Amino acid sequence: MKLTPTLLLFVTGLLASAGARANDAGYILLYHHIDAAMPASTSISRELFAEHMEYVAKNGYKVVPLAKLLSAVRKGRKIRPRTLAITFDDAYPSILHNALPVLQHHKWPFTVFASTEDIDRDTEGYLSWDELRELESHRGTIANHGHKHQHMLARQTDESNEEWRSRITGDIQFAQNRLEAELKRPAKLFSYPYGEFDAELIEVVSELGYLAVGQQSGPVGPHSSPYAAPRFPQGGDYADLARLSEKLNTRPFQVLSPKLPATVLSPDEDKPTLDLQVAAGPFRASRLSCFVSRLGTARTRWQDQNSTQLKVTAREALPPGRTNYTCTAPHQSIPDLYYWHTHLFMKPMPDGSWYDN
Repeated sequence: MKLTPTLLLFVTGLLASAGARANDAGYILLYHHIDAAMPASTSISRELFAEHMEYVAKNGYKVVPLAKLLSAVRKGRKIRPRTLAITFDDAYPSILHNALPVLQHHKWPFTVFASTEDIDRDTEGYLSWDELRELESHRGTIANHGHKHQHMLARQTDESNEEWRSRITGDIQFAQNRLEAELKRPAKLFSYPYGEFDAELIEVVSELGYLAVGQQSGPVGPHSSPYAAPRFPQGGDYADLARLSEKLNTRPFQVLSPKLPATVLSPDEDKPTLDLQVAAGPFRASRLSCFVSRLGTARTRWQDQNSTQLKVTAREALPPGRTNYTCTAPHQSIPDLYYWHTHLFMKPMPDGSWYDN
């Protein structure tokens, strides 16, 4: 695939991480429902959310607007240790009713990514424009999650690449126009629906002037892409305080590979190999572990004596859908501190069509 100037800048940003400061790390938390009665995988209770925020407060994290953190990454500025941003996807009512009182107590900023079609249609289970304006009046930033909340990488029947780009560009721009018409200060921030993105979609989003976030887990470092920054999802079995503590005690590997941050597989690719080049650092390479979503540990092999060239392969065939390869390694001397990197794979259905969720 030909690298455009935008993609060249993106790859250059990855390569520049060789000189990045190892202690620079920020964190973006991702929430959906703050309601234990909702789907478990994307929900936590109001009580647990309050415990999360209390943990953040007591452990000295500085909560900043998401735009400030992503802007620091884009400009190559130092990330203050323990910098943290709070985000919500999909504009559910529990954000207003259950999360906002907790956030007000701490006087913290936050970002809500809204799909405007649901808001315009007054779809049951989503906030209204008046309610979004109320969030905005309490240090909330409302940002772009697309108009239709669709699988943006899925092509329609006989759709050319130019037609796809036009359709996706139109969806994002329409959503932004609605946000700007209804709100006082909507941000030029984007959250990829379902956390799905590839190099071409990053190019579309960045050329439209957005900074953006995905749903792949990990800390944010100087080498992270400000157009597909990682976030730590909080929901279901992965949202207790012990897990939160582990995630907020991580550093990003300095990834040197000019590899794309997410990969769309062909329907017959069963066990893709992830080739990573990472900068040498104060981590225990012999204790590195990589995990595959729902499938357990992966096969890992360092290709060189310096532990900078890594191959990661699933032990079982990946099913259709989204799969993360997540690699961690403990710090050489600091207890309970881990280095972390996640790579997203997306695999279509056997007939080449996109999966449903």
